[in-house]
Amino acid sequence: NISALSYGLTIGWSSPIAPLLQTAQTPVGKVPMSDEQIAWMNGALCLGALCFLPICGFLTERFGRKIAGCLIAVPSTACWLLISFATNFWCLLAARIFAGIAGSLALIVLPLYVSEISGDSVRGQNGSILVFAVNIGIVVAYVLGATLPYQVFGLCAFATPILFLFGFCFMPETPIYLMRKGRIDEAT
Repeated sequence: NISALSYGLTIGWSSPIAPLLQTAQTPVGKVPMSDEQIAWMNGALCLGALCFLPICGFLTERFGRKIAGCLIAVPSTACWLLISFATNFWCLLAARIFAGIAGSLALIVLPLYVSEISGDSVRGQNGSILVFAVNIGIVVAYVLGATLPYQVFGLCAFATPILFLFGFCFMPETPIYLMRKGRIDEAT
């Protein structure tokens, strides 16, 4: 799943990038970031996820799994654009909050979507792809962060929510959601 991969990239991004942000050659701002700023930047991911988590269930029930899934791309895209063009600590803090929002959506909506469209014989396999993709994203972030320039890494990662949105737009709504909404003809 591309969205889970993107979330993994955001989780792993800070490990190779934080030391760079604390040097005189920091690509963000003119002053190296302090340990406290790095800690806040890292914690903002969880803060964004926690604050947005209650809204995820509402979105999936009100608008459907497909629309809620497509919405993952919005905060994820904002995150990578803010990271790529950040001029100060506050831009990175906002980016990480958006990353947490995208992560909470991805970790709620995608397993629900997969479980509702998968057949019984492959549901477990399909469900495990999410965790695999997140972990692959973390590893890829370690590699890209160590080898690519700061902004190039961010722009490469920016492609992941766009690819996800393009692919997910063509996915059907889940039959279970359609049946709950009384749209039985569309569900079959």
